[in-house]
Amino acid sequence: MHFELNNSNSNNNNAEPTKEEKLADEFSVIQAKKNNAMGVLMAGIAHEINTPLSAIKASSENISLSLKDFIEKISNENSMIRNEEWQLITKILSDLENPKETLSTREVRAKKKELAKYFSDKGISEAEEIAEIFTGLGIFQDLIQYESLIFNKNFRNILDIIKILHGIRLKSSTIEYSSGRISKIVKSLKSFTQYDQSGKMTLIDISEGVETVLTIYHNFLKQGIEVITNYEPIPGIYCYSDELIQVWIHLIYNSIQAMNGKGVLKIDIFSLNEDVCVSVEDNGPGISEDSLSKIFDPFYANNPKGSGLGLYVTKKILQKHNAVLELDTEPGKTRFLVKIPVLKSI
Repeated sequence: MHFELNNSNSNNNNAEPTKEEKLADEFSVIQAKKNNAMGVLMAGIAHEINTPLSAIKASSENISLSLKDFIEKISNENSMIRNEEWQLITKILSDLENPKETLSTREVRAKKKELAKYFSDKGISEAEEIAEIFTGLGIFQDLIQYESLIFNKNFRNILDIIKILHGIRLKSSTIEYSSGRISKIVKSLKSFTQYDQSGKMTLIDISEGVETVLTIYHNFLKQGIEVITNYEPIPGIYCYSDELIQVWIHLIYNSIQAMNGKGVLKIDIFSLNEDVCVSVEDNGPGISEDSLSKIFDPFYANNPKGSGLGLYVTKKILQKHNAVLELDTEPGKTRFLVKIPVLKSI
């Protein structure tokens, strides 16, 4: 089934608003004021979080640099390990930055057993314990290249050094990734709660707004929804940015609800003629023909937990942008396509 919503066929803009529409509009204004207050609060919280976060990120970067300096220094001064062996240690640490394969738990156990036998056959004491360390490091194959270390009288000390240095680097990477994740979440929350009262259009990157919403809904998505995004390089467009984010909020959340938290969500951003297009598609059960004629009405909700205002607000915002919304739905596929005309200037 195909449905198209635009300014020419959506409830006659010149008609007197119904009682339900007036009530829905009043509710939207109240919600916007709440968003504005929340935005002020979030800006203060974000500032308090970003200050220590900057220190954490800087410390993580310094750990990585210090680790590199330490490896170089100790390789030149540690007499118990020859230079060529330090070169091999450095290579091992470099290889560990980019693991070659990901194994299941069963496969890891099998590899560990093979390693223990290999070390035992080579006459290495504590074969199982050393196999445990190699397994933890993800070293499973091409062991011949490591034999100069394996048969070194200080092999166990060397292995401990590799384990410690690799562990420090992993912890530093974890800190860096996690702090970056926090920074992204804080930024998204600020965008999510902002409400622009200026009434002016601003130049934005459309994909940033979509990514903001995906970050906010990450906890819902990670439970069982595969997200596939395809963003073409699109020049910035003039729009009411904070309002447009509400459109992505409603469309993406509707897809999550329709799939009951399990499925595939596809989001495409591309240019078509003079429009910037955003497609939000899910593989949920689809929208019934009876519901299709009502879903943009205020207070109509398929989900009993919903307010029934999401798509109504979406309609009002898109009308304000002179945009077109196309809906194609069938069992196993529902696609909302937003077409926003590009303004050359304002």
